[in-house]
Amino acid sequence: MNADTTKKNAKTTEEPGEVYHLRLFMSGDSASSTRARDNLVRLCETRLHRRCKIEIVDVLRCPQAALERNVLATPTLDLLEPPPPVRIVGDLSDHQKVFAALRLQPREE
Repeated sequence: MNADTTKKNAKTTEEPGEVYHLRLFMSGDSASSTRARDNLVRLCETRLHRRCKIEIVDVLRCPQAALERNVLATPTLDLLEPPPPVRIVGDLSDHQKVFAALRLQPREE
């Protein structure tokens, strides 16, 4: 199997019209939480073409929500839809890793 065949057979979730349901757990206005929120908004605008629903959970205001969902560090992003669910911990600044985790096609360089 050559590289072109592998690329064609790679499963991604970037389908036209598909809506991404994302939940970001943050700790108030910490620098890393703010970067994660900004990176997530930029991702939704540029790569998902605003086909996303974003929920923001401030664990300082709602610690029970983090406990119920086993969030041990912030910022944490959960991809709820489309399945399967994915969890990313960090400020989402490594775009290539975020794209891979969300099963998005890598950008053409």
